[in-house]
Amino acid sequence: MYFSKLSKISPQSLLGKLIRFPLVFLPKGAVVRIRMGINKGMRWIVGSGIASACLGTTELEVQLALTRQIKEGMTVFDIGAHRGFYTLGLARLVGKTGKVYAFEPSPNNVLFLLKHLKLNNITNTTVFATAVADHVSFDNFAIDFKSGYVGKIAPNEPLFKATVVSLDWMVFENIIPFPDFIKIDVEGSESKVLLGSKHILEQKRTLFLIELHSVEQKQRCKDILNTFGYRYFSLDSDEFHIIAHP
Repeated sequence: MYFSKLSKISPQSLLGKLIRFPLVFLPKGAVVRIRMGINKGMRWIVGSGIASACLGTTELEVQLALTRQIKEGMTVFDIGAHRGFYTLGLARLVGKTGKVYAFEPSPNNVLFLLKHLKLNNITNTTVFATAVADHVSFDNFAIDFKSGYVGKIAPNEPLFKATVVSLDWMVFENIIPFPDFIKIDVEGSESKVLLGSKHILEQKRTLFLIELHSVEQKQRCKDILNTFGYRYFSLDSDEFHIIAHP
């Protein structure tokens, strides 16, 4: 499989370095077209993510899984949208009749996310500048300003405050519709997202793609999924990306 072969090319290998070499000459802020993957042909801002985002080679196993699981017309939640790489792909995969709801707490990331949506004339996506957990509140977060990755809620090291919502609250207060698919990438708070989705899990109608950031989170998430009768399988050998289904 083409996706699978590409994913095995290490960024540190000679071939990996050769593939990325032309990106060195592109100034930050330049707009390029992504070369391959689910976002092929879409516009992307240089410097707004890792080099593989410009090429379209980011986490190819995940991209392949999305092409298999996402259907036109679906309602999809992108939890931890970062700067929009997967949001763009999800918006394309669900088509004009589908809808994407992207959640991202970092103001800087949201700015890039909105720019990418505008650059690509995406109209089927709604962005919420919020974090997602197992409660509704206003909390402190840590952030790596260089990468844009937001850390888990950090009450002892506040760098910025953000609104926090649970998916159950968003759905069952009729703020957004019930999801067909939820992608979760929240830098170590993935179990809290699931705990805040208990009523969604009870319905056994939603597929999940979860990035697990530690062995502890892996076990916590699997325990929650088991409680609700979900089955899951790994996308990679280290089992830190899983697809879960009822």
